[in-house]
Amino acid sequence: MRKWLKRILVGLGVVVLAVAALIGFAVFDLWYENRYKSEIQAIEIPTQNIRLVLLTDIAGFGDRAWYVYQLPIGAGLTKQMKTGHDTEGVLFWNYTEAGDHYDNPKIEILKDKYLVFSRGGLFHSLYDLQQKAVLVNDESPWNSFQESEQFKKYGEKPPSGTPGTAMDVWVRENLHRKIERIVNGAT
Repeated sequence: MRKWLKRILVGLGVVVLAVAALIGFAVFDLWYENRYKSEIQAIEIPTQNIRLVLLTDIAGFGDRAWYVYQLPIGAGLTKQMKTGHDTEGVLFWNYTEAGDHYDNPKIEILKDKYLVFSRGGLFHSLYDLQQKAVLVNDESPWNSFQESEQFKKYGEKPPSGTPGTAMDVWVRENLHRKIERIVNGAT
């Protein structure tokens, strides 16, 4: 009987240590994601000797932010660029609240002129590489949506017959399509 009890206690001890390790790792990861940015993607443009870098961090428990920096090819990220929530020297940045358009963040060059940032399958930011200017960006699309006439009219429900959420509709109309028009020369 004692051997059986001893085995159970050892097994419970192992389970408790594993759970404690998992909790410790989760707490460390949350602290790290709040303190430092992680690199997601980099694009080099050799003809201009620039490297564009997409970084991310989180604020609190899930509001993810994205930052885009421009560096000379071969230059490393500075300590300041790696510091969480620091926007000094950033080309542009924005964040999500409540996880809207959180997945598949990426940057790409369109028509050898535009740097486009997309997430959740929708364009969110546009930077003109020749003019060195941000043409479209909203640091907090959720807050802009909450202040919009669309939100005042429909709330969080999309207009009847519209696919997706009301937030999807707002981003599609106010960011994505605006970026498409500029890239395609319609404005």
